[in-house]
Amino acid sequence: MRGAGLDPPELPELIRRRAKKSLDRFCLDSRQIGSPGCESLSWAWDEVGAVLSCRSSGSPEPSPERRVARFRYHDALRQWSLEQPRDEGWRLCLNIGPVLDFDRLIEFLDADPFGQFWLC
Repeated sequence: MRGAGLDPPELPELIRRRAKKSLDRFCLDSRQIGSPGCESLSWAWDEVGAVLSCRSSGSPEPSPERRVARFRYHDALRQWSLEQPRDEGWRLCLNIGPVLDFDRLIEFLDADPFGQFWLC
């Protein structure tokens, strides 16, 4: 289910729509889909951003979704940042700073050059 969850945080309309479009496309076209540990992708708004999750493959029973990343918009900067899930919540991904171009974060996440998101 793409785009479900809470109402999106207060975002300018154009920015919210562009993020939604990019996330919907990513959930259909990511190179990670079909890899071990990622049968499908989905995303939902939480109280501060968009959370991307994957469902594992290789199990006869449906697996729970695993949080992969959160995209957070900083209105004061007018930039997006990428966060990693941690047991205690979320942590800013230090390998890519806040950016204006949301799709740049998606490309970084999909490539995962440091192996920090797609843990299979």
